[in-house]
Order: sequence, then structure tokens, then C-alpha cells
Amino acid sequence: MEALEQSCNELETQVKKSRACIEKLNQAQAKLQKEIEEQRLLLEEEKKKLAEYQRKNEYYIRIRQDYLDWTRENKTLAEEKEVLKKESGILTRGKKKWK
Repeated sequence: MEALEQSCNELETQVKKSRACIEKLNQAQAKLQKEIEEQRLLLEEEKKKLAEYQRKNEYYIRIRQDYLDWTRENKTLAEEKEVLKKESGILTRGKKKWK
């Protein structure tokens, strides 16, 4: 009988230890779930920041391309103006000779 009682006490001790272990595991799981949620929120914020950065980057690239196109067009216009000046000078000199 005493052996049975001792065995019962040992089982109760094991049950208490198991319950304590389960409680610790549940607490650890809750802590991990909270950390996962925090990391998910941080990730969402980073995604938003990245999307905003990409949007601004595309905007600046578009502005830069417009500027390059504009300067290329101005250079072409300046070259054409130079050619016209030279041609005008030739015509003007020619007219003076004909007078």
C-alpha cells in the first residue's frame, strides 16, 4: 500500500511538473506570437517605406530623363542656330558684295 501511495505521489509530482512545463511553453508561445506580430508590423512599415522610395525614385528618374531630353533638344537648337547664323553671315556678306 505504501508503494502504491509513493507511486501515486510520484505521478502527482510528474503531473505538476508537466503542467508547469506546459504553462512555460504556452507563455513562450504567446511571447513568440507577440514578437511575430511586431515583426510583421515592422515589415509592413518597411514595405510602405520601400514603395514610397520606389515611387519617388521613379519620379526623379522621369524628371532626370525629361531634363536630359530638354538639354539634348536645346543643344540641337543651339547647333541649328549656329548653322543659321553662319548661313546668315554668308548671305549678308554676299549681299554686301552684290551692292
